[in-house]
Amino acid sequence: MAQVIHVEEGARNPKVPTMFQVADVDDGSITWVNADLVSHIVPRV
Repeated sequence: MAQVIHVEEGARNPKVPTMFQVADVDDGSITWVNADLVSHIVPRV
């Protein structure tokens, strides 16, 4: 599970996210994740 830091939009359609920069909640590491690999998004409360 990770917290989203930044969302990179697509070049052809800016409303479609293509990459997410995320921080791992367990160890704090920051990495980029392809939007195709995201399985669930939990909305903030």
